[in-house]
Amino acid sequence: MKTYRADLHIHTVLSPCGDLEMSPKNIIEEAKKKGLDIIGITDHNSTRNCIVTKEIGEVNDVFVLMGVEVSTREEVHCLAFFENIDDLNEFQLYLDEKLQKIENNINYFGHQLIVNAEEEILGEEKYSLITGISENNCVYISDDPTMPDFSAIIVPIDGATYTWIDWELRIKYNRGSRDDDTVFSTDLSVSMPWDMNVFDTLFYGGEATLKATPQDLSCSKTFKFSIRGTNPDTSTIVNYIDTQPGEWYNKYVARSESAPPQNGRYYLQFNENIAELHCNSTDVSFTPNAGGNGYGLYQLDNFDDPFTNLHRAPNSHELWSWKGNVEMGCAVLVNKQSGANSYMQIERNQGVAYDPDCAEVPNEQSGNVFFSDGTSRIIEHTVALKRYNGLGIFPPDISVGNRQYCEWDGALNEWVFHRLTYYYDSDDVLKSHDYVERICIEVPSQ
Repeated sequence: MKTYRADLHIHTVLSPCGDLEMSPKNIIEEAKKKGLDIIGITDHNSTRNCIVTKEIGEVNDVFVLMGVEVSTREEVHCLAFFENIDDLNEFQLYLDEKLQKIENNINYFGHQLIVNAEEEILGEEKYSLITGISENNCVYISDDPTMPDFSAIIVPIDGATYTWIDWELRIKYNRGSRDDDTVFSTDLSVSMPWDMNVFDTLFYGGEATLKATPQDLSCSKTFKFSIRGTNPDTSTIVNYIDTQPGEWYNKYVARSESAPPQNGRYYLQFNENIAELHCNSTDVSFTPNAGGNGYGLYQLDNFDDPFTNLHRAPNSHELWSWKGNVEMGCAVLVNKQSGANSYMQIERNQGVAYDPDCAEVPNEQSGNVFFSDGTSRIIEHTVALKRYNGLGIFPPDISVGNRQYCEWDGALNEWVFHRLTYYYDSDDVLKSHDYVERICIEVPSQ
């Protein structure tokens, strides 16, 4: 079987991110040096250096796929390739029609050069091939996750007298108990872009408003858009959960907490069960998966932060970064397990004080899981799981002991189980559920 070496994503001097040395001639020479048999020419939103590169490749025994890197409205970048010049040229006409008519700023974005085989400049793309956000559209946090790259610049009209711009970016997210309102601001020379590199480490989402105000002028320009999330595939999430500290149940808690499934998928940080995407404050598509007051894969509600010992609501990072949600969810479970272990040691000591044979807790079956002392799944795990969900209330006329899943009853001198958690619903009706069973049902039967 013949093996081919290929690089299918190469920009030329036509792309503003491309180096001026990336002429079609130099690209083919470099491909030969690296032993590449096939290359793909995929400039941003233009095909105008494809044909010349293919012609140079044909005489140098390098097969050139003619293509383009297309920026979609949703800020997804797609590689498209074409079998023949007719299809290529037809798609270029489509690009010319759809490309935003924003003149390229050479000083900021760089040149966009169309060249021939001798590296002579034949022309330059007038409009920026790096597309901007369309107003009232969505941009997306990637499934890595990584925040979108944000950069803003004002191109003053001829005769403008202002020299400085006051910039403000306000991001709001309102749902359930959340009323997030975050503002970033700076002032810059009119010729300087605002690169919002604060998002290198922070995650925010919701409805965004960008405002530019020229200093010494009373007018402002506002621009509205939405920031939404992207779910990775299930295996990526499960594999990441498995890298976190904690017990065997970590991933099953996430599966259960993020249920019910949407479009047949579990493990969703962001809503996908949508009929239509509107990109406005009334539309919850690709915003954090919310149930009650909880958010994301682990439905983080008000919790005790194991790192700061503060009782708090989930922060923006835990809402808009699925990895942040997993990391904190697993850390909270570890903390609950530590507390459960300490609690059960006290209970076991009480059992031993009555009878040394009472140190062992009776075996317990919940869902598809069998809990037994001396195995990998012990009763301490049930105590931790119930604590994660919350112990509930002391219901009237129902004995729930100390509400923990397992308790040594000093009055009866025996081990007792409090499987149910009691609570009042929004209509003030007493309800109950077995949270441990709910988690254990998610575990494959053995």
